[in-house]
Amino acid sequence: RVRLMAAQLAREIRIVALSAPLANARDVALWLGVPVQPHALMNFAPAVRAVSLELRFDTGTAPHAADRLAAWLPAVHRAVTECPGDAACPSALVFVPSRRQARLVAADLEERAAASDAGTLGVGVLHEALSPADRSAVLEMFAAGRLGVLVATRACCWALDGVRARCVVVLGTERYCAREQRYVDYSVPDVLQMLGRAGRPLVDSAAQALIMCPVSKRAIYRRFALEPLPVESRLDAQLHDVMNAEVAARAVGSKQDAVDYLTWTLLYRRLLANPHYYGVAGTDPRHLSEFLSELVERTAADLVAARCIEYADEDEFSLAPTNLGMISAYYAVRHVTVE
Repeated sequence: RVRLMAAQLAREIRIVALSAPLANARDVALWLGVPVQPHALMNFAPAVRAVSLELRFDTGTAPHAADRLAAWLPAVHRAVTECPGDAACPSALVFVPSRRQARLVAADLEERAAASDAGTLGVGVLHEALSPADRSAVLEMFAAGRLGVLVATRACCWALDGVRARCVVVLGTERYCAREQRYVDYSVPDVLQMLGRAGRPLVDSAAQALIMCPVSKRAIYRRFALEPLPVESRLDAQLHDVMNAEVAARAVGSKQDAVDYLTWTLLYRRLLANPHYYGVAGTDPRHLSEFLSELVERTAADLVAARCIEYADEDEFSLAPTNLGMISAYYAVRHVTVE
């Protein structure tokens, strides 16, 4: 949208983007308007790190997630205590699925350390229910070395700004989803974020990461951890709220405006590069035009049914916002919620 506005206003813009290594970095760069010249686009392989990383896997064959987690506990203690570096001052992050597991793992690590005559490890627990004061105290003690091991829940992996460790253990790659009443896999970005906490620049010469997952998931996580990620657009599945916002802002006033808007998106570029992913038969203009027109038609019909927009003419070509649609766009409320 920003690039479309810049083109309409004849004003130049500058976009600075930072991401994980990408398999299709050139497509993303061209979509952002990055000029094709040296040093404008830099895409590094996942192996390029400030601290070299040794990635290992430990797979479990138990049929139930809870049984696998219990069977992995001895391996967690070995990984934490045998990580290269100062044995008297361990530095390890252990990511677990839930708060209950965090307490159980922390207690198990302390018990095993006491039984092995190695003394206390200094284990801290971090989860999303801690108060800001307790959270800050735990992180400060871990950064100062008073805590050798920090057991954190999956939900905290994105909130550990500046927190790194010599060893990272991902204890299980499944979490229980109460809404679906079943165990669901961690997302790939979540796992990559956890692995990114391994290695302290200017402190560690090497780092280790251990992913504990079912046998069936080993190849998937190994691939995404060691190879660049391709980025595909999901705008086709989320177009309703985007289109409603553009109609409410008067940036889109007809179905043709909506089709023109889509040609500025990453979705359009990926349609040309990977049409079968989006269910398009080919990349010739006829196939692309039919796909975009049908997508806009379906989206407009759904928004009209949700009373977020209305047709401004008898031909059902022009689009106009309704009060409900403007409220939805202003407060960033999904169209199904407003309906």
